[in-house]
Amino acid sequence: MRTLLTAMAAALLATSAYGNILVNGSFETPIVPVGNFSSFGVGSTGITGWTVTGPSGSIALVNDQFVCCGINYNAADGHQSLDLTGTDDNGVAKGVSQTVNLSSGFYVVTYAVGNYSDPNGSGSPFPSTVLLFLNNVNVQTSTNTNNTTGHVNWEAFNYSFGTAGGPVTIELRGQGTPSADNYTGLDNVNLDLSAVPEPASFFALGSGLLAIAAKLRKRK
Repeated sequence: MRTLLTAMAAALLATSAYGNILVNGSFETPIVPVGNFSSFGVGSTGITGWTVTGPSGSIALVNDQFVCCGINYNAADGHQSLDLTGTDDNGVAKGVSQTVNLSSGFYVVTYAVGNYSDPNGSGSPFPSTVLLFLNNVNVQTSTNTNNTTGHVNWEAFNYSFGTAGGPVTIELRGQGTPSADNYTGLDNVNLDLSAVPEPASFFALGSGLLAIAAKLRKRK
């Protein structure tokens, strides 16, 4: 019994040694021509590893050398990032999702939300908000209120969760911006094993281990 409990605890509390579990977390493929962007409509799987979600419209995959209206769309990681407003620039909430099969344990999702202040005054100073969904449940709302003129600023967010194992769908969706706003950035999405579980998750783990121990004692 002790060996079983020790092995389970070690697996669940292990630090990440495998890197990002998600595919193409920094949106580096497909490669966008330097200084340009590419649009992907809702339902598209053209962004490697991801499916574009939302009721309608498109999102944009942007090269970090792209400049428009006095703004340099620099990435948070690598050379490409997403603009979840796409070319529609309206209040429609769009995003990307990816499903992964996970072993039982604790995990942490990290991601960067981009925002800027339009030097021309259009769309400024709206914040950028991204919603995190796990298996279609909205578990976190992340808002970057920082304004910078001439380039994108990025703010990192994270969320820890536990799972008994199986498929988990991770979706990051723009909240839907005012019609005058035209940018919600997303980049550097990572899913890793978590070294420090949330208190509620740790309590659930402890309860589960105690239940297993009780059953084993009854069998003896």
